[in-house]
Amino acid sequence: MKLHHIGCLVENIETGIQNYQLLHENVSVSKIYNIDSQKVKVCFVQVDESENSTLIELVQPMDETSSLYKMMNKKGHNFYHLGFMVEDIEAKLEVLSAKGFRMINTFKSEAFDMRKCAFLFSPDMHLIELIEAKS
Repeated sequence: MKLHHIGCLVENIETGIQNYQLLHENVSVSKIYNIDSQKVKVCFVQVDESENSTLIELVQPMDETSSLYKMMNKKGHNFYHLGFMVEDIEAKLEVLSAKGFRMINTFKSEAFDMRKCAFLFSPDMHLIELIEAKS
């Protein structure tokens, strides 16, 4: 399992991108994806130049009905989740479930070429995303 990204909530994804570009002149930014099933826009920001670095996923709720919008505005949270690439998502879900992780949902993400993803809560209630690695 490899840490792929750290998800951070933002009110406006374009402003979030600009803020990271102020941090470092060689920031690389993916295209912006609409993840309709999650009611969010996302993009991935790479702040260092190493080939396999961990990315920052900027996550903007699409509207005020999104649970993430409420999380960001009512509770003041902006850290959202850790995303991990896994070779065999079904096997990893089984192992983590046996270790006390609670499954929230599975979905196919536009940001990952419609590969299977899953959200889980860790035993200490941190939100974890698993992303099926490319075959």
